[in-house]
Amino acid sequence: MRSIFIYLWQTTESTVATALDAAYSRAPRADLEWIQSINEDPYLYISFYHDGPAETGDWDTRFAAHGGPPSVSVVADISGRHEGWPQTREFVVCVLSRFNGIAEDDNAERFWSREEIEADTVIEGRKFGSWRNPR
Repeated sequence: MRSIFIYLWQTTESTVATALDAAYSRAPRADLEWIQSINEDPYLYISFYHDGPAETGDWDTRFAAHGGPPSVSVVADISGRHEGWPQTREFVVCVLSRFNGIAEDDNAERFWSREEIEADTVIEGRKFGSWRNPR
């Protein structure tokens, strides 16, 4: 499964959950998880991401240019049954239009702004969404 991460500052999980509730369906049997579906076929599985500090040894320093670690982190897993780019772009743009933040794909080479993702900008030969880039 492919994943993208969104890191947000100056907000809370409660505020982000309210925004996600307004835009996406709650996942069945899940407390704080959402699904983005088309005709009841899931494309994105969305949840809060709490594993960053444990998975990334430099978590406290990697966000130094943003004033420190994010207040809230969100992950969206893209279904392997779909290419998923339109839904991913829509999701990231939606969240980053409401909150101060940045996004990262599985490749984790750089952080991406809402404007870069919305415009499908190519930077150093890459687009946001590591699965979309030729190897």
